[in-house]
Amino acid sequence: MQRRILTAFLDRLVPANRLNRAHIPSITSSPHIYSAAMTSPLTHEKEPINTAIVDTRSLKDSELSLFLYRSSSQIAQNVQRNGRILFLSTLDPLQSSMVEGLVRSLSKELASSKGATCNLGLTSSPDSPTSQLADFFLSNRSAFVNGQVVRQQPKLQEPESDICVVTGGARGIGLEIAKRLKSGSRCNKVYVVDHPSSDFSAATECGFETIGLDITAPDTPSKIMSAIDAPIGCLVHSAGITADKTMKRMSLQSWRSCLDVNLHSIIKLDSTFENKNFFDKGCRIVGVASTSGIAGNVGQCNYAASKSGLIGWSEKFNLINENISYNTVAPGFIQTQMTDKLPPMVTFMATKIMTPLKAKGQVEDVAEVCGMLVEGDFRGERVRVCGGMLIGK
Repeated sequence: MQRRILTAFLDRLVPANRLNRAHIPSITSSPHIYSAAMTSPLTHEKEPINTAIVDTRSLKDSELSLFLYRSSSQIAQNVQRNGRILFLSTLDPLQSSMVEGLVRSLSKELASSKGATCNLGLTSSPDSPTSQLADFFLSNRSAFVNGQVVRQQPKLQEPESDICVVTGGARGIGLEIAKRLKSGSRCNKVYVVDHPSSDFSAATECGFETIGLDITAPDTPSKIMSAIDAPIGCLVHSAGITADKTMKRMSLQSWRSCLDVNLHSIIKLDSTFENKNFFDKGCRIVGVASTSGIAGNVGQCNYAASKSGLIGWSEKFNLINENISYNTVAPGFIQTQMTDKLPPMVTFMATKIMTPLKAKGQVEDVAEVCGMLVEGDFRGERVRVCGGMLIGK
């Protein structure tokens, strides 16, 4: 009773959630286009903007500053509630950095006032395709992705195998990722790996194959390979635990258990699968990291080290394996069974103070980003799913 009263009181301190998933504009409506090809100066007409693409890729350095001001000013004045804005830039260090700084700031302003999101897509050249970026960032699938920078690669090799493995997939984020991948274009058969004590009923109802194993056991990689007995085209590392304590009070066991599950088991799986040619050429790997691994968090030194290590491992793996695409997803405050048990004040601070969208993320938000990375031409990306949380980069 006291918990419900405190939660209701805290909710009244901040306006209702800006994010309304039922009123997110559809990409089927033609977006406003701002580009160097425009023949007339930008105006400040009060024309409603639901979706917009701001393409800076053909601009000269001397043209960029004024163009960014005019387009951003018009968008800020006319964007509608839950609008979707996508900036585009090449990899030019000056231009991409300028646009990135603008996008990270503008995204917070639009989210706080309108529940709108603003993200940046990078391509190698002005005429590179951007359809995958637009399809995702101008749709409701990117509802909780805000202020992010994602590069779409030239066409990557696609795996022939349609087999997908999701660790930690018996419930929560892992289960939702498995559902999303099964409904997509790349994964036809999904194997869910989780601890033997897990309840696999939900995964079984979805038609997934289930494998009950301790992810940290030395023989787990070989048992997974034996159970599937065919190369895989996709692997998602979703298994993870927390063992929160301040470093002063943390035991060696708490440190080891968190690192073993969240990082060491992943390195063991990836290395074994690669050595045994269990990854199909063009295989997509996604590691579920955390904003704690990017910005740190009090009481989570072990968890942050493991998740930051996962990001680093993905970068290292990409350097030594040219035929595999490894990306990471970093969720922020996502509503799960674990976060539902947090004290009301922690939830209030994380969602109403530190997140411009003033909302919790949903497991579907993380799953949609995983789907984009698995099905698209992305490699070496780290995408936060945090609503533009005011920490880290």
